[in-house]
Amino acid sequence: MKNRLVHLDFLRGLAALLVVSEHLRAFFFVTFPELQSPGILAKAFYLVTGLGHQSVMIFFVLSGYLVGGSVLTALEKGKWSWKSYLLRRMSRLWVVLIPALVLTLLWDKIGYAHAPAGYEGAYRAIYNTGPTPTGPAEWSLPLFFGNMGFLQTISIPCFGTNSPLWSLANEFWYYLLLPLLLTVFLPGRLLVRVPSLLAAMLLILLLPSTVLFGGVIWLSGVAVFFLIRKASVRPIVTHPLWLGLGLLLTVGMLLATRLGTMGWGGDLALGLACAVLVAGLACTSSANSLYEKMSAGMSDISYTLYLVHFPLMAFIFFVFFHGQQIVPNSVTSLCFVGLLTVTLAYSIGIWWLFERNTDEVRVFVESRIDLLAGREPITAGFRVPWLMPWMLAGRISTLGERSAPLWRWICGTGDGYLGTPWGRALLRPGPALTYSSLYLILFMTVCDRC
Repeated sequence: MKNRLVHLDFLRGLAALLVVSEHLRAFFFVTFPELQSPGILAKAFYLVTGLGHQSVMIFFVLSGYLVGGSVLTALEKGKWSWKSYLLRRMSRLWVVLIPALVLTLLWDKIGYAHAPAGYEGAYRAIYNTGPTPTGPAEWSLPLFFGNMGFLQTISIPCFGTNSPLWSLANEFWYYLLLPLLLTVFLPGRLLVRVPSLLAAMLLILLLPSTVLFGGVIWLSGVAVFFLIRKASVRPIVTHPLWLGLGLLLTVGMLLATRLGTMGWGGDLALGLACAVLVAGLACTSSANSLYEKMSAGMSDISYTLYLVHFPLMAFIFFVFFHGQQIVPNSVTSLCFVGLLTVTLAYSIGIWWLFERNTDEVRVFVESRIDLLAGREPITAGFRVPWLMPWMLAGRISTLGERSAPLWRWICGTGDGYLGTPWGRALLRPGPALTYSSLYLILFMTVCDRC
């Protein structure tokens, strides 16, 4: 757990869990006005499981602190590089996003074949989320690549039923805008500063106002990182009174925005309140090893959990519930917990296959770039395969049989450049079949043109 910000890990994992809980409750249980004489537990449950949007604002603050902070650090140390920065950001995003899009296609296509009404928006009024009658789920190839390019909610809809992808597009453009703007104001050559200024202005003109407004919340996290580096500030933000104030403000803004008393400024107020809390939590350590492990685990799977949970839930409730919702009681509450556990287990499995290999993927791509540039490639070791897995299906397809000699050559080349552990991992049958299935689904989609 070395060098981890334990409390921020916990906050990030908790925010992801709240998003998933809100979506699950919206699918599974009737709305709060439909309850007859709800007790205090029911009121608390509906309150807590209604904080999904607010949790995304917390994500923005944390992302600004972590990603924006890394940009500030690199610039300050004179180690800034667009190549390194984009390689880290894109590998981080795409290693999970591409499988998430393929899995969205899988669940949606199977679900649509059995219960098309939900995917055509027939249950929107009931669930208050997902496809609408005027905006049914779409799975076209341009939409797939448009979501890969983070254009969802900017010029195109989210892919299929995966509506939570909207916030990912926001964050991607914040990742680009911050270094562009900083480059403009930092000393440097005009040949660098002028194009950066033009690119930043173009993005600001083209991006919707809602995206730019969220960027202000994201920048509050960057501001926190900038301020707490000062030695005079850290004793202040670690004081128990500051932490108590940050917690009180955050909880108060959560309640105010949940009850609808803040209007359009509620998101900004919540973001600023959360920034106060993040400043204190980022400078406070923990000596509880169990808490550290739990926080790290929750944080590690949070990105995957956020990207893959919704299509699975939509499939379950469109196909098996057909628009029917249930009144919460002791028995149905256990069912809720069971479905939440299944969703978490499913997300952990996807994380194990993909996200945990992010660093290895980044090193692999970097080694390919270095090789093309004539530099010595970097050694990497994959724990599971991910490149061109359709070649591993040689025993079940003619294409695989014909490509076997080429595949052996690629494995040999891979051993030479990336080490024998990578080659051995590629031959593991379980992960190979998993990846082959995902890519086969994508290939069938391309052929069918969705």
